[in-house]
Amino acid sequence: MNNDIRYNKVLGLNEFQPKTKYVCFLPFHGEFGWMIQTFVKRVHGYNHSNKIVCTKPGHECLFPSAQHFYHDWKDVEDNTKAGILANIDEEITKLKIIEHYQTDDIHFLSASEVSWEEKVSLSHHTFIPKSIHNNNLNIDIVICPRNRQMDAFRNWKQENWQTVINILVKHNITIGVCGAKETSFQLENVKYKSYDYMDVDSDVEMMSNCKLVVAQESGLAYLSYLCKRPTYIIDHYHNTADIHRDHSVYFAAVQGFWNDPPGLAEAILSFLRR
Repeated sequence: MNNDIRYNKVLGLNEFQPKTKYVCFLPFHGEFGWMIQTFVKRVHGYNHSNKIVCTKPGHECLFPSAQHFYHDWKDVEDNTKAGILANIDEEITKLKIIEHYQTDDIHFLSASEVSWEEKVSLSHHTFIPKSIHNNNLNIDIVICPRNRQMDAFRNWKQENWQTVINILVKHNITIGVCGAKETSFQLENVKYKSYDYMDVDSDVEMMSNCKLVVAQESGLAYLSYLCKRPTYIIDHYHNTADIHRDHSVYFAAVQGFWNDPPGLAEAILSFLRR
């Protein structure tokens, strides 16, 4: 399949546009970063006016072009997630959705239909997500303290994050933590934690209101790019990051502070003094 045909099929363009009443995007079971770069952008760019998206409560803000959301499905454990996974119980999920909407006039789209190629080809299908649930989460700095079992060697040490927080708090800087509770370090002296509120919706709210996001090469970094927020990345990042960022928005890869938490804290303070 040549690139143009593949692109048209992924986005339902030309001869691939479904004639059904609905199109339904079946659940995405892979990593959050892959979801932002492929699944979210596919939904946004897809050529249909009546979209059903299988997603989690609190993730709806990532799909502003969707008309319907379906939540009755179960995700896999985080430690099994790598890239994009084949849909779990896909045929069962289809039957449940047909019953829920009382019609089989639905064209189903599998998340496993996209690949690394779509990280590139869909990168320009962008938008700025808006929080649906306003919890007044206003802070100066967002941090994303990755604590995953998958590639655990990539996690920045908990004590490093805490050192940065403690220094910033002494300068009256307010800090919010973004990320799921089970995959984030538990830290003290932070004002808000998104998992205490509405999951990704609260991530979006905090990022939208902050002055800088500090993250690793992770899904939350790609969420920051989508929100068009100034971002520090403290470890190595994939080249595909460059095509998902708005280059008019401040960005810096600050790997030099990996073993220097006080140095990172001072760099953040310097950014805020700009």
